Amino acid sequence: MADKTRGMSQRKRTDIRFAVVSPEGPRSSVWAVWAKNGQVYACHRSMGGVQKIAFHTPLVCRHALTRERANLSARDRVAHEWLRAETPPTGSGRASLALRLIIPTDYLSTQMRLERTEEVVWIPAAPSGECTVVELFFTRDDQAVFQAGAAAAARRVLAYARILEEEALAIASHIAGCEFNGLRIPASHHEKRDLVIAATDPDDTGRPVRLTTFNHPKNGEALELWEFGGFWVDPT
Repeated sequence: MADKTRGMSQRKRTDIRFAVVSPEGPRSSVWAVWAKNGQVYACHRSMGGVQKIAFHTPLVCRHALTRERANLSARDRVAHEWLRAETPPTGSGRASLALRLIIPTDYLSTQMRLERTEEVVWIPAAPSGECTVVELFFTRDDQAVFQAGAAAAARRVLAYARILEEEALAIASHIAGCEFNGLRIPASHHEKRDLVIAATDPDDTGRPVRLTTFNHPKNGEALELWEFGGFWVDPT
């Protein structure tokens, strides 16, 4: 799988799509990150028409419902707003972490429809019992300096894109341990079934439901997401 590394001018839009996939076939949702005029956005297919994550110039970040989904004012659509850490100066060899996505291999799904296959960066899944971690950074260093720092930290650079003259967006991945034992979400509201998130799938459902959980970062912190696959069962 070739790394997708590209530059861009301030007026040009860049799009990066990626997903985690295991050799046996199960995979995560396809995530999209796009940038234009210094603004960066992220979501996956299940979230795309409902909510998105925005990193605005210079530091304002928002996790919000989309305009198409909610007939609300821009302020009322915002679920959480915070300030990301400032981007370190050029030549520092450091970057500002804005988003961390954690995807446990044992909770990938086989029942996932792929509507478009082009331009997707396929990230090999971690071994069973571990997680693939994908991180989004802002950096002022050039591509070679960022890649050297990422390599020293055992990270693989998936993309590097200049979003402003003095700032770039970079996406990297690595493998980490995973301490998660599953959960069961009881039926509620309009849903009459329980949602089970488990490493075992006794009925071979393929885990058709992808569940994403979020933290609520404080100023200077990164947004952290966990993505799991699950299946519906009759309530107990």
